[in-house]
Amino acid sequence: AQAPLPLAAGEPRSVENLYAFLHAADGAGMLRLTGDVVSWVRTYNRGGAGSFGQDLAAVAPGEGWAAGETLVFPFARPADTTREFRSNLLLVNLDTATITVTMRAGGIEKTKTVDPGTYAQIDNLGTFLGAPVGFGAVRLWATGRWFGVMSTVDPFTGDPTTVRGLPPAAGRERLYAGVAKVTGTNQTVWRSEATFHNPGDAPAQVRLELIPRGAGSVAARPTLTRAVGEPRRVAALYPTLQV
Repeated sequence: AQAPLPLAAGEPRSVENLYAFLHAADGAGMLRLTGDVVSWVRTYNRGGAGSFGQDLAAVAPGEGWAAGETLVFPFARPADTTREFRSNLLLVNLDTATITVTMRAGGIEKTKTVDPGTYAQIDNLGTFLGAPVGFGAVRLWATGRWFGVMSTVDPFTGDPTTVRGLPPAAGRERLYAGVAKVTGTNQTVWRSEATFHNPGDAPAQVRLELIPRGAGSVAARPTLTRAVGEPRRVAALYPTLQV
Protein backbone atom coordinates (compact mmCIF):
# COMPACT_ATOMS: atom_id res chain seq x y z
CA ALA A 1 0.00 0.00 0.00
CA GLN A 2 1.17 3.54 -0.70
CA ALA A 3 -0.24 7.06 -0.62
CA PRO A 4 0.99 10.62 -1.32
CA LEU A 5 0.88 13.20 1.47
CA PRO A 6 1.06 16.77 0.07
CA LEU A 7 2.24 19.42 2.55
CA ALA A 8 2.25 23.18 2.12
CA ALA A 9 5.39 25.12 3.03
CA GLY A 10 5.85 25.03 6.81
CA GLU A 11 2.79 22.80 7.33
CA PRO A 12 2.80 20.19 10.12
CA ARG A 13 0.50 17.15 9.76
CA SER A 14 -0.33 14.35 12.20
CA VAL A 15 -1.65 11.02 10.92
CA GLU A 16 -3.20 9.19 13.87
CA ASN A 17 -3.74 5.86 12.09
CA LEU A 18 -1.19 5.05 9.37
CA TYR A 19 -2.87 1.80 8.27
CA ALA A 20 -6.22 3.55 7.77
CA PHE A 21 -4.50 6.40 5.88
CA LEU A 22 -2.77 3.86 3.59
CA HIS A 23 -6.01 1.83 3.20
CA ALA A 24 -4.00 -1.23 4.27
CA ALA A 25 -5.26 -4.41 5.91
CA ASP A 26 -4.47 -4.85 9.59
CA GLY A 27 -1.01 -6.23 10.31
CA ALA A 28 2.57 -5.21 11.02
CA GLY A 29 5.27 -4.05 8.65
CA MET A 30 7.85 -1.43 7.71
CA LEU A 31 7.05 2.09 6.48
CA ARG A 32 9.15 3.54 3.64
CA LEU A 33 8.94 7.34 3.59
CA THR A 34 10.41 9.43 0.77
CA GLY A 35 10.30 13.22 0.64
CA ASP A 36 11.86 16.49 1.80
CA VAL A 37 10.26 16.43 5.25
CA VAL A 38 11.22 15.63 8.81
CA SER A 39 9.08 12.97 10.45
CA TRP A 40 8.41 11.08 13.66
CA VAL A 41 6.54 7.76 13.90
CA ARG A 42 5.07 6.14 17.01
CA THR A 43 3.45 2.73 17.42
CA TYR A 44 1.05 2.65 20.36
CA ASN A 45 -1.79 0.83 22.07
CA ARG A 46 -4.89 2.68 23.24
CA GLY A 47 -6.91 1.65 26.28
CA GLY A 48 -9.56 3.15 28.49
CA ALA A 49 -7.00 5.09 30.55
CA GLY A 50 -5.04 6.46 27.59
CA SER A 51 -2.31 5.17 25.30
CA PHE A 52 1.19 3.76 25.62
CA GLY A 53 3.78 3.03 22.98
CA GLN A 54 7.18 3.96 21.60
CA ASP A 55 8.85 5.99 18.88
CA LEU A 56 10.24 4.08 15.90
CA ALA A 57 13.88 4.73 15.04
CA ALA A 58 14.27 5.69 11.37
CA VAL A 59 17.20 4.60 9.20
CA ALA A 60 18.06 5.29 5.56
CA PRO A 61 19.18 2.40 3.32
CA GLY A 62 22.73 3.78 3.09
CA GLU A 63 22.97 4.36 6.83
CA GLY A 64 22.87 1.82 9.66
CA TRP A 65 25.98 -0.20 10.44
CA ALA A 66 28.50 -1.75 8.10
CA ALA A 67 29.31 -5.46 7.90
CA GLY A 68 31.32 -6.50 10.95
CA GLU A 69 30.55 -3.34 12.95
CA THR A 70 29.70 -4.27 16.54
CA LEU A 71 26.86 -2.79 18.61
CA VAL A 72 25.99 -3.50 22.25
CA PHE A 73 22.43 -3.71 23.59
CA PRO A 74 21.17 -4.30 27.15
CA PHE A 75 18.33 -6.81 27.48
CA ALA A 76 16.07 -8.40 30.10
CA ARG A 77 15.41 -12.14 30.44
CA PRO A 78 12.38 -12.80 32.66
CA ALA A 79 11.66 -15.89 34.71
CA ASP A 80 7.98 -14.93 34.44
CA THR A 81 6.87 -12.74 31.52
CA THR A 82 3.75 -11.66 33.46
CA ARG A 83 5.84 -10.14 36.27
CA GLU A 84 9.27 -9.22 34.88
CA PHE A 85 10.63 -7.13 32.01
CA ARG A 86 11.39 -8.76 28.67
CA SER A 87 13.27 -7.50 25.61
CA ASN A 88 12.39 -7.90 21.93
CA LEU A 89 15.00 -7.33 19.22
CA LEU A 90 14.19 -5.95 15.75
CA LEU A 91 16.76 -6.47 12.96
CA VAL A 92 16.66 -4.71 9.56
CA ASN A 93 18.61 -5.89 6.52
CA LEU A 94 19.84 -2.82 4.59
CA ASP A 95 21.90 -4.91 2.16
CA THR A 96 21.01 -6.35 -1.25
CA ALA A 97 21.69 -9.94 -0.15
CA THR A 98 20.65 -12.10 2.79
CA ILE A 99 22.67 -11.29 5.91
CA THR A 100 23.50 -13.29 9.01
CA VAL A 101 23.40 -11.45 12.33
CA THR A 102 25.52 -12.89 15.13
CA MET A 103 24.50 -12.32 18.76
CA ARG A 104 26.90 -13.00 21.64
CA ALA A 105 26.04 -12.71 25.34
CA GLY A 106 28.81 -14.00 27.61
CA GLY A 107 29.71 -17.45 26.33
CA ILE A 108 26.44 -17.81 24.38
CA GLU A 109 26.34 -17.22 20.61
CA LYS A 110 23.35 -17.43 18.28
CA THR A 111 22.69 -16.30 14.70
CA LYS A 112 19.69 -15.03 12.76
CA THR A 113 19.36 -14.67 8.98
CA VAL A 114 17.40 -11.75 7.51
CA ASP A 115 16.40 -11.50 3.85
CA PRO A 116 17.26 -8.34 1.85
CA GLY A 117 14.90 -5.41 2.27
CA THR A 118 13.09 -7.03 5.20
CA TYR A 119 13.16 -7.02 8.98
CA ALA A 120 12.91 -9.78 11.57
CA GLN A 121 11.77 -9.55 15.19
CA ILE A 122 13.02 -11.84 17.94
CA ASP A 123 10.51 -11.84 20.78
CA ASN A 124 12.00 -12.32 24.26
CA LEU A 125 15.63 -12.23 23.15
CA GLY A 126 16.93 -13.64 26.44
CA THR A 127 14.92 -16.84 25.97
CA PHE A 128 16.04 -17.08 22.33
CA LEU A 129 19.66 -16.83 23.47
CA GLY A 130 19.22 -19.14 26.44
CA ALA A 131 20.73 -16.44 28.65
CA PRO A 132 20.46 -16.46 32.47
CA VAL A 133 17.41 -14.84 34.03
CA GLY A 134 17.93 -11.15 34.78
CA PHE A 135 19.53 -8.26 32.95
CA GLY A 136 22.40 -8.77 30.51
CA ALA A 137 24.13 -7.30 27.48
CA VAL A 138 24.47 -8.69 23.96
CA ARG A 139 26.96 -7.82 21.21
CA LEU A 140 25.67 -7.89 17.62
CA TRP A 141 27.35 -7.79 14.22
CA ALA A 142 26.30 -8.89 10.73
CA THR A 143 27.68 -10.04 7.38
CA GLY A 144 26.18 -7.02 5.58
CA ARG A 145 24.79 -3.54 6.24
CA TRP A 146 22.16 -3.70 8.96
CA PHE A 147 20.23 -1.84 11.64
CA GLY A 148 18.71 -2.93 14.93
CA VAL A 149 16.71 -1.65 17.87
CA MET A 150 15.54 -3.22 21.13
CA SER A 151 12.22 -2.88 22.94
CA THR A 152 12.16 -3.62 26.67
CA VAL A 153 8.56 -4.16 27.78
CA ASP A 154 6.94 -3.48 31.15
CA PRO A 155 5.15 -6.69 32.25
CA PHE A 156 2.23 -4.93 33.95
CA THR A 157 1.35 -2.13 31.53
CA GLY A 158 2.83 -3.55 28.31
CA ASP A 159 4.57 -0.20 27.83
CA PRO A 160 7.71 -0.61 25.64
CA THR A 161 10.92 1.41 25.94
CA THR A 162 13.05 1.93 22.84
CA VAL A 163 16.67 0.90 23.51
CA ARG A 164 19.25 1.80 20.87
CA GLY A 165 22.51 -0.04 20.37
CA LEU A 166 25.82 1.62 21.21
CA PRO A 167 29.35 0.93 19.98
CA PRO A 168 31.88 -0.21 22.61
CA ALA A 169 33.22 3.03 24.12
CA ALA A 170 36.28 3.88 26.21
CA GLY A 171 36.90 6.97 28.31
CA ARG A 172 34.18 9.15 26.80
CA GLU A 173 32.21 11.65 28.82
CA ARG A 174 28.45 11.56 28.22
CA LEU A 175 25.67 13.78 29.57
CA TYR A 176 22.14 12.51 30.31
CA ALA A 177 19.91 15.52 30.98
CA GLY A 178 16.66 14.74 32.79
CA VAL A 179 17.48 12.13 35.47
CA ALA A 180 15.11 12.54 38.39
CA LYS A 181 13.50 11.40 41.59
CA VAL A 182 10.58 13.77 41.92
CA THR A 183 6.82 13.68 42.48
CA GLY A 184 4.72 13.91 39.32
CA THR A 185 1.03 14.44 38.62
CA ASN A 186 -1.76 11.94 39.38
CA GLN A 187 0.08 10.42 42.37
CA THR A 188 3.13 9.38 40.34
CA VAL A 189 6.83 9.56 41.13
CA TRP A 190 9.46 10.00 38.41
CA ARG A 191 12.59 7.87 38.84
CA SER A 192 15.68 7.14 36.76
CA GLU A 193 17.28 3.76 36.14
CA ALA A 194 20.58 2.98 34.44
CA THR A 195 22.28 -0.04 32.87
CA PHE A 196 26.06 -0.38 32.66
CA HIS A 197 28.15 -2.93 30.77
CA ASN A 198 31.90 -3.38 30.49
CA PRO A 199 32.62 -4.66 26.95
CA GLY A 200 36.40 -4.42 27.34
CA ASP A 201 39.13 -6.93 28.16
CA ALA A 202 39.96 -5.51 31.62
CA PRO A 203 37.98 -4.32 34.65
CA ALA A 204 36.62 -0.79 34.20
CA GLN A 205 35.49 2.02 36.45
CA VAL A 206 32.67 4.44 35.73
CA ARG A 207 32.27 7.69 37.65
CA LEU A 208 28.77 9.07 38.09
CA GLU A 209 28.31 12.77 38.81
CA LEU A 210 24.95 14.36 39.53
CA ILE A 211 24.54 18.02 38.56
CA PRO A 212 21.20 19.32 39.90
CA ARG A 213 18.92 21.23 37.54
CA GLY A 214 19.81 24.91 37.48
CA ALA A 215 23.16 24.32 39.20
CA GLY A 216 26.69 24.03 37.89
CA SER A 217 28.29 22.13 40.75
CA VAL A 218 28.37 18.36 41.36
CA ALA A 219 26.13 17.14 44.21
CA ALA A 220 27.26 13.49 44.25
CA ARG A 221 30.18 11.55 42.77
CA PRO A 222 30.17 7.75 43.38
CA THR A 223 32.34 5.32 41.39
CA LEU A 224 31.31 1.85 40.19
CA THR A 225 33.72 -0.92 39.17
CA ARG A 226 32.69 -3.39 36.49
CA ALA A 227 34.35 -6.73 35.79
CA VAL A 228 35.10 -7.82 32.22
CA GLY A 229 31.81 -8.40 30.38
CA GLU A 230 29.78 -7.61 33.49
CA PRO A 231 26.36 -5.95 33.06
CA ARG A 232 24.69 -4.09 35.92
CA ARG A 233 21.26 -2.52 36.15
CA VAL A 234 20.61 0.21 38.71
CA ALA A 235 16.85 0.30 39.15
CA ALA A 236 16.92 3.45 41.33
CA LEU A 237 19.71 5.82 40.33
CA TYR A 238 19.32 8.43 43.06
CA PRO A 239 19.96 6.08 46.04
CA THR A 240 23.09 4.87 44.21
CA LEU A 241 24.16 8.51 43.94
CA GLN A 242 23.46 8.87 47.68
CA VAL A 243 21.16 11.82 47.18
